[in-house]
Amino acid sequence: MRKLIVNADDFGLTRGINKGIARGFRLGIVTSASAMVNMPCWDHAAELAKRLPGLSVGLHFNLTLGCPVTPPRSVPTLVDAQGRFHGDLKQLAAADPLDITRELYNQYNRLCRSGIAPSHVDGHQGIHALDNILAVLLDFAARLGLPLRLAPHARERYKAAGAVTTGALIDQFQGRGATRPNFERLLRECRAETAEFRCRPGMVDADLENLSAYTWQRERELAVVCAYARETFPQEYGYQLISFAQLPAGG
Repeated sequence: MRKLIVNADDFGLTRGINKGIARGFRLGIVTSASAMVNMPCWDHAAELAKRLPGLSVGLHFNLTLGCPVTPPRSVPTLVDAQGRFHGDLKQLAAADPLDITRELYNQYNRLCRSGIAPSHVDGHQGIHALDNILAVLLDFAARLGLPLRLAPHARERYKAAGAVTTGALIDQFQGRGATRPNFERLLRECRAETAEFRCRPGMVDADLENLSAYTWQRERELAVVCAYARETFPQEYGYQLISFAQLPAGG
């Protein structure tokens, strides 16, 4: 039977998102979450995760929102004059690999210090697809034996690095596409033996409205992932639900 990871991004961004992800795991088909350890609500997310045995938690490597975990003076190509991530993808594409590596390991270590064994790594806002960041992440993932979210354009680089990933990334579910018919269509059209379904469920709160333009859409996503029963999903849709921790080495 084919295998599906249902991964919820942005764990730690706000308490409302944290609660939505927890709900999606308890009542729906979310199997995995990606943690933003530099955000103010990460401690709340970490405490929730400890009460959710079976939820795998990986690192949502973030270089675009908030402040770095590393002292800003030690990662100058990643930050602005105020010491916050500048968030400009063109600048990130030219960032110093040493700065990227320092911040990556410090974010990873913060996740580990929370008492959570990281299950995988991916990139906030798709930064893992930038060539210079992907090179650092491929080395990091291979060294630590962690699965890395697929960047579909770079399959051969994953193979060459020996990095574990899925056969497909299903990433066309956001916004008004967050409906049951679209979810089921995307599953039907996927031909890979293993796939990650990326979602961003959550509950809207004031913090989210201040941080992101992607607000009510998260509640739509939450409603969809909670519309299915974990126990009957494999028989009805032909996918075994797994986490990144259960991903076969061959992807």
